[in-house]
Amino acid sequence: MLPPRDLARALKPLGERGIELLAAVRGDERRDVPELLRACDGEGVRCGLWPMIDDAHGRWPSVKNARRFEGYASRVLDDVPASVRPPDVAFDLEPPIHEVARWWSRTRVDPAAAATHEGWDEAVARFAGLAAR
Repeated sequence: MLPPRDLARALKPLGERGIELLAAVRGDERRDVPELLRACDGEGVRCGLWPMIDDAHGRWPSVKNARRFEGYASRVLDDVPASVRPPDVAFDLEPPIHEVARWWSRTRVDPAAAATHEGWDEAVARFAGLAAR
């Protein structure tokens, strides 16, 4: 993945071909998002955002990190001026990355623990609030 500041170099060919962009945003890269969105706008590239938290906390939104993810995604959106708001924000609901990595490595995973829905209602409420922004 290219950091948002490096994506700007690829925008002209994307715009010429009518290709849309979904930019992953991790950590401090959020500070580069307004500049990326302005550059996309200037090249006629529709650009959505895909916020991700750090891997230590799961990377993708899940029932286990809903509060932390909501906070990070809110900061990403708060940093973006209204003049360049993204048309889309992706929420990739997945198990935490460390659990996925265990599955990929075929390490035995307790199916009951993997299928837990504890915290689901709170997570849904937080993600719905983000989606309504």
